[in-house]
Amino acid sequence: MITYYIKPLIILPPIPFSIGYLESFPSYHLFSAMVEKNKITLLILAIALLICLAPMPYGYYMLIRYTATILFGIMVYDYFQNRQKRLYVTCLALALLFQPILKIPLGREVWNLIDVVVAIFLLWLFFRKKETNI
Repeated sequence: MITYYIKPLIILPPIPFSIGYLESFPSYHLFSAMVEKNKITLLILAIALLICLAPMPYGYYMLIRYTATILFGIMVYDYFQNRQKRLYVTCLALALLFQPILKIPLGREVWNLIDVVVAIFLLWLFFRKKETNI
């Protein structure tokens, strides 16, 4: 009779995941507070969303979806690191709304309303002063 032994995998200790742990990576400093340092990106996206109100080619709308998803994803990361829960949850919802993989068919009128509301939100973020706990 042949006996097989299964060698157990080596279990590594858990990696301590905290704000201080992420600060040890150089990429953290590249994206940390990106929104507060480069507020012009908020203004550019707000203008691009308002341009969506005009009849544009479908490729433009897809470009805006990708751009908005990436920017809101960076904002989610940034606000999560700064422990701003309301902005974190809001930007996470917007990133999921604009994500281009599983498209949400809402109709042109609803998307126009969403574009205007999100543009107003981005303009509010552009003109507000930095607060620590929102």
